[in-house]
Amino acid sequence: TTVLMLPQAASNGAAVDISLERTAYMERLELVSSNIQASYFKDHNLQEIDAIQAEFKVILSDGNSRICSAELMGEETEEDGLRYWIDLVDSNGYRAAYPDEPGIYTVMIYCEEYSNGVWLEKDLKAGTFLVCHEMDYVEARKATCGKAGCIAHYHCDVCGKDFEDGEGLNGLSAGQVKIAATGKHSWKKTSTKKSTVFAAGYEIYTCTECGNTKKTTDGT
Repeated sequence: TTVLMLPQAASNGAAVDISLERTAYMERLELVSSNIQASYFKDHNLQEIDAIQAEFKVILSDGNSRICSAELMGEETEEDGLRYWIDLVDSNGYRAAYPDEPGIYTVMIYCEEYSNGVWLEKDLKAGTFLVCHEMDYVEARKATCGKAGCIAHYHCDVCGKDFEDGEGLNGLSAGQVKIAATGKHSWKKTSTKKSTVFAAGYEIYTCTECGNTKKTTDGT
């Protein structure tokens, strides 16, 4: 049986320890609700972010449970032998109170239970919250006979997605960005050889878009 030691004032005013027997322990966490939504960075400066809030359920070993709520950037909460908070975790596994580098962050709820003189931790993934976009502007490219083109757009090197605007608010699908190749060559005559009594003449045509060539004989 695990005993939780808590201070209690003695009759003489000195602090003494009493033993409280615990019959149920934290088994796991379950997410109840959260306000996780996309927010954005630009040039490593936070442009907009709503405080991440989440409710979660602490499932106890006796089948009972309790609902807790925590907030990113809020105070760490400690009550009834539990201590809990929310952190962001970057792609390298480092915890962060707030994102300060471009990347994709995971929202993690951490809950600790005081047992046998130590805090035992359990965690819960609440979702992937933040994509910090690093935008590159891509100029419009005309489709040719053999190569697809594209409309002007912004591309994020972090998440790999395309956007209409540099803030990453209006996403574009691959079909909206890409302009299919035309499949039609633009031929231009580049050389001619006249016919002789010994050989038929021919003309060379070159595609001005892809550089392919074709040869035609007299009369064809």
